[in-house]
Amino acid sequence: MSLPLDDDVRARLLRLDSVVRRLRYEISIMRTFKVMACADCEQPLASSDDVFAMSAEGPQSIFVNPHGDLHETLTLHRASGLRCITRPSTEYSWFPGYAWEIAHCTQCSSHMGWRFTACRESLRPTSFWGLCRRSLAVRSGPVAGAPPPDESDEPGQIKLIF
Repeated sequence: MSLPLDDDVRARLLRLDSVVRRLRYEISIMRTFKVMACADCEQPLASSDDVFAMSAEGPQSIFVNPHGDLHETLTLHRASGLRCITRPSTEYSWFPGYAWEIAHCTQCSSHMGWRFTACRESLRPTSFWGLCRRSLAVRSGPVAGAPPPDESDEPGQIKLIF
């Protein structure tokens, strides 16, 4: 599953005994997934419309840095409320041909992920963000024009945290 959900929601989905119930629950989640924010200070950073797949695995991938730290990242076309605190570097880049910079939240200075910038004019996109799943929280709300989720498929409040 490539939906950006926390482990509790993923487990709840897998416990559903029917493919139809599981798909209905996934659709209700997708209808509410709207804004990504800093998990520490709740500053809005990006819209769900900004999520895109930069790798064959989809928009979420797990990468390992040279120190052995795992980073589950979500790739986005655009983000705001972030500042880069390092100079661009191509060393150990997870995306060949792209330089990376460490990005922090402008409001609380939490580490959010990285900005990747193309080193060659032929590469597309020319830049994108790779944000850490654990640094993001999702703000949910109904998407304009979408019918309300079918509450009968799974009781309880949906908690959307990356």
